[in-house]
Amino acid sequence: MNNLGFRPVQTQSTSWPHDPFLSNVTAIAVKSHNVSLSEQVKAADELLWESTVASTEQPTYEVWKQQLRSLLSDKSEMASQVPLGSQLEQVAHVFQQSKSEQSIQEIHDFNQRERDRWVQLKAVTVPAGSRVLDIGAGTCPYRALFAHGDYKTHDFKRYTGEKLGGTTEYGKIDYESDICAIPVPDNSFDVIVCTEVLEHTPEPIEALREMSRILKEGGRLFLTAPLGSGLHQLPYHYYGGFTPEWYKHFCSKFGLYVSEISPNGGFFKLLAQECARVAWTLPQHQHLHGNNVELIKNLFGEWIPRYLFELEKKHGIDQFTVGYHVEAVKVRDIDTVQKLIENDLQNVNLYLEAARSLLNQGEYLPARRYVEDALELNHSNTTLIEMHQQLVNKP
Repeated sequence: MNNLGFRPVQTQSTSWPHDPFLSNVTAIAVKSHNVSLSEQVKAADELLWESTVASTEQPTYEVWKQQLRSLLSDKSEMASQVPLGSQLEQVAHVFQQSKSEQSIQEIHDFNQRERDRWVQLKAVTVPAGSRVLDIGAGTCPYRALFAHGDYKTHDFKRYTGEKLGGTTEYGKIDYESDICAIPVPDNSFDVIVCTEVLEHTPEPIEALREMSRILKEGGRLFLTAPLGSGLHQLPYHYYGGFTPEWYKHFCSKFGLYVSEISPNGGFFKLLAQECARVAWTLPQHQHLHGNNVELIKNLFGEWIPRYLFELEKKHGIDQFTVGYHVEAVKVRDIDTVQKLIENDLQNVNLYLEAARSLLNQGEYLPARRYVEDALELNHSNTTLIEMHQQLVNKP
């Protein structure tokens, strides 16, 4: 450390007192002067040659030595970074050449907007007069969508902060109870809606069991929950990370056949949302940005999100998403599953209508997903084939 220009150097050694016997040395030093590259290489050589390693680690050690020598000897690696100013015009050009023309509000709110659109598409497939229970309904934002059915609501009604939709008021709640003990008979409802609720219950698996109990055979469950999110609606935020495998595993335990799992946006939309948070949280850290507050707001609040949204249209990476939209159907046996699949074949037009709606809004990637789902059900449908080709060629 002295040879590399650091003085004084303080060291501390600690050892693991039992098998496997390991030691760790911590060094704390302050850089006192610059050292030339040739002196750095010489000091590194001395350090490396005086080091002792186990014979089994020797091959890795030799590679590491060579990498360190190369790094210290290569002036291009040690060169200072290119000044940011010289890159700004190129960055601005990239943002201008490839950006989404959606309103910035739609980009910021895509998570809720996409979820609401999905619920709306499901609602139109529910027959008139069906008994519908909205579990964890909160402000009851979907009441109008299911007005053609017998729509009932449930919530535990204990949260007192701001709810989804920016209001603090609950809607008209028919059943106030714990989600794991809803006071209705078995097999009571044709449809259950449960959106962004599971993360707020201490026992999501038991909640899923309760939903299965309440559903009639052949009844449908429309379910969403985040794959990841910031803390919200505290202290009632217990979980995150509801994956496709979670839905498949636990739904099957309670007689629920998962007929759809679709991501709410891909990696680029997720990243756009997280970049926008830099702008949303500016009041908390604007004192760190000097005279650049407005620039930071525009960069993270609009320019980067628009660029990322345009990327999402061209290439979806579904492993990273804000969450999943799930439909499951209560079944009794494998024969029932087969009948459901046969019924799906008759409902290709529903997928087609959904795809056309998304296509008209310029949402090419989700539209393509609906078409591909429909093609799995009916691969010879010429309308679907033509639409798929049209969507594949979309930028």
